[in-house]
Amino acid sequence: MSLSRPGEVVEVEWVDSTGRFGWHDPDDASELLTKMECLVVGYLIEDKPEGIVVAHGAGGLGQRLDSMAIPRAAIVSVAHLSEGTDR
Repeated sequence: MSLSRPGEVVEVEWVDSTGRFGWHDPDDASELLTKMECLVVGYLIEDKPEGIVVAHGAGGLGQRLDSMAIPRAAIVSVAHLSEGTDR
């Protein structure tokens, strides 16, 4: 059995939402506006105007492992690390 890569490998920098749970002082909420910068590396599965989908792995029967959708508005940058070629 030969595995093939489901897409090119990309590194995506994006910002996520943050929140406070339970009771807290109103002044503590202002620090929530600090950007929560995130980084993910995976196989590029979808690239659409709405956003992208990356998967963290691929199985021999065509399955994907841990897919993640990131809205375009949250994406800071996308670095293309490799082409989607067979190994």
